[in-house]
Amino acid sequence: MKLDLNKLAEQVDDTILKRGKAYFEEGAVTNIDEYESNKWYAVVVGSESYEVEIHQVKNKINYYDCSCPYEYGPVCKHVVATIYAIKESKSQPAAAPKSKTATTTTTTTTTTTTTTTTKPAKAPTTKKMVQEILDNVSYPELKAFLLAYALKKNEFGTMLLARFPDQTGIEGKEKYELILDNAFKAAADRTGFIEYANRTKVLKPVQELLAQAKNLFARKYYSEVVLICQAIIEKIILQTNNLEETGGKFEDAVDTAFSLLVQLVKAPVPVNLKENLFSYVIKELPQVTYHEMGFAQNWLELADMLAIDKTKEDHLIREIRDLLHQQKQKKSAKSKGSKHNALYAGILKQILFIPETYNEKQLTLFLANFLAGRNRRADADNLIEEYKHLPEFREILINRALTDKNYALAKKYVLEILASDRKTTIVDENKWVSWLMRIAEQEQDIPGIRQQALKLYYSTYNPEYLLKLKEYYSPEMWPDEYKKIVQKPLEEEEKKANWSFWGYRLAPTFIALQDWPRLFHYISKRPTLDLLLQTSTHFPKSYSPQLLEMYRKAVQECAAHNTNKSSYQTVAKVLKQMLLLEGGKPVVEKIISNFREIYKRRFALIAELNKVKFDK
Repeated sequence: MKLDLNKLAEQVDDTILKRGKAYFEEGAVTNIDEYESNKWYAVVVGSESYEVEIHQVKNKINYYDCSCPYEYGPVCKHVVATIYAIKESKSQPAAAPKSKTATTTTTTTTTTTTTTTTKPAKAPTTKKMVQEILDNVSYPELKAFLLAYALKKNEFGTMLLARFPDQTGIEGKEKYELILDNAFKAAADRTGFIEYANRTKVLKPVQELLAQAKNLFARKYYSEVVLICQAIIEKIILQTNNLEETGGKFEDAVDTAFSLLVQLVKAPVPVNLKENLFSYVIKELPQVTYHEMGFAQNWLELADMLAIDKTKEDHLIREIRDLLHQQKQKKSAKSKGSKHNALYAGILKQILFIPETYNEKQLTLFLANFLAGRNRRADADNLIEEYKHLPEFREILINRALTDKNYALAKKYVLEILASDRKTTIVDENKWVSWLMRIAEQEQDIPGIRQQALKLYYSTYNPEYLLKLKEYYSPEMWPDEYKKIVQKPLEEEEKKANWSFWGYRLAPTFIALQDWPRLFHYISKRPTLDLLLQTSTHFPKSYSPQLLEMYRKAVQECAAHNTNKSSYQTVAKVLKQMLLLEGGKPVVEKIISNFREIYKRRFALIAELNKVKFDK
């Protein structure tokens, strides 16, 4: 997220903005320094000291990072405090090289007074002082200091290596692997775990290496780009279980590395480099961790781009087939266990998104598209038939049957899914019933359309299905049919002790069909504020007096029995909604007047009432 300094209040949470400004005003921002043009580093001292880095381009902040563990939003108070400090620094006049002396002479009829004021020069910045040292210190002294400091401060040493990898004396990918190993080691605790607060100790060297890779790419040193990207991808994935933050910026770094590889494949690079990269992709693709972390698609994309001849195509197809075979074997082994356990595992997998080694759907969809794109249509069709238990492939088969007007076959494909063993398979029934309705529509099977539309309506209470039903009844038949349809859920709701559990199932239906008498009767039996807010603006103006009376009673009840800010905000929201109704203004004015008198000591409520504005 980029920040606009002119719109900071709109982009940053109000609480964070206030806390950050307070930190700045309390002097919590220390050691702020512009180490490069428009690149700032600061230490913000609160309960602990945190490092902040900000890159600014004109009025935009295009990069910011803080070592604090805040994870409830994109910007923390330490970053905000530093932004205020940068603003202050930029607003101050440039430092004078020498002290200035100002002389003021005042003359009266009796005396002449001369006052001399000396203005001290602004203290030199850290950047300027460091520059002075670098200009004057001897090379041996500086070298000795850097060596000692790099050995003492692992983080600094790692950054030094990341900035100058070619000067390490190590060749190939190994030098990048060692740099990353050092970074992870410097950030880890005794058990090897890297806490969120220490993530920047790894991220900074990673980002430095990515910057090096981009620079090398621009200079067409493609082989070195590949080595850096490979090292970053492998090392971050390897450390996944040791990271408190498994996504976020680490995931972004891996994505950036993959993106560079994709750009490289598109570039006019030497053929042997692409050959080697294809072999590398084929080697990495089966690694389970990539599939578990959601990076398998990145390898598949690269493999697709690199399979530029039939030999490579066949090689890739064999690899995908092998992975799918492994998946089948695993499923077969699982099916020998109890059906109860299989269902439990399936539910957990869908809820928690736990992959079963390899993502069968992802691999088969990729392979089908790959085969079709390489003019291997027969192979693609065979694959679809083989894996027709997958919803995506079954829908392809249904569409083909409908195109051929083979409605019996289309229904067969749908009914097979609906008849599957629910003890081991989770089925989205509404999805497949929708297919049956579409098939019935193409067949012009009116009883079939009615049956499936009614089933979908009772399953979802989406009024679009009731409107669909209405299309297939005559104007004479529809009123009685409609009455029967809505009577069933109305009777069910009457039997429920906790009506609110059912929510407002029928309100959208009555609104869609403009059945105002039933809607009014429906809400008059349960005139909650939520239901009134949901429905009141849909009614014709003739219902306004009754609705305002329902609102009045409900809002008075809410104010009488609730004393928290959230409830007060609800009261204000309701009053604003009442103003939209015909004749609402005098009713709202009277309610507010009464509340000011009855609840005059509820200052938070009064504050919310003050926000209710009346049009002049």
